[in-house]
Amino acid sequence: MNKQKIYTVNSSSLYNILSEIKDFLNFNIEFIDSRNISKKDLDKKKDFESSLFLILDKEKLNNEKYFNPNNVIYLSNLPISLFKLIEKINVFSLKFKYQSQSRIIVKNYNIDINARKIVKNNNELKLTEREIELILFLYRSKSPQNVVSLQTGIWKQKKELETHTVETHIYRLRKKINEKFKDNNFIKSNELGYFI
Repeated sequence: MNKQKIYTVNSSSLYNILSEIKDFLNFNIEFIDSRNISKKDLDKKKDFESSLFLILDKEKLNNEKYFNPNNVIYLSNLPISLFKLIEKINVFSLKFKYQSQSRIIVKNYNIDINARKIVKNNNELKLTEREIELILFLYRSKSPQNVVSLQTGIWKQKKELETHTVETHIYRLRKKINEKFKDNNFIKSNELGYFI
């Protein structure tokens, strides 16, 4: 998994400080000058929705409307200890991870890993942890997955797991989704395996 990106906005000194200790941090550091960036430039940066922006001086911030306020930490009460700064960043990172696990879109369904449910048109269905793993594994796979790849990818089994265990899980999951959402094509299969 990629490290989360932290942008220091209009502060090269903050960027330099965090860059010095980047090997000890669980995020990547980048600098951005808001005075020289446009909405078009921001649209090109696909990671902006999941990035954190550290802003020292709100008065000098241009194009503030382009930043998602939920992703901004204003460091107005300076000085701040490095420990407190890293703590703020880590809290943001944990909140973001939790929120991002609540809105994974698969086809036209919303998968909420935290609540273990799948939602479509205000209908929701509770899922087991294994069912969520199965859906996400198939969804993220570029090609159909056979029973053996599901055994190793989901069940982490190196030796032979009975094939009917995998097939039974898929059958039950398909049945639950079809009964709740009337969707018999959520998990498809062909001669190469299962896919979403």
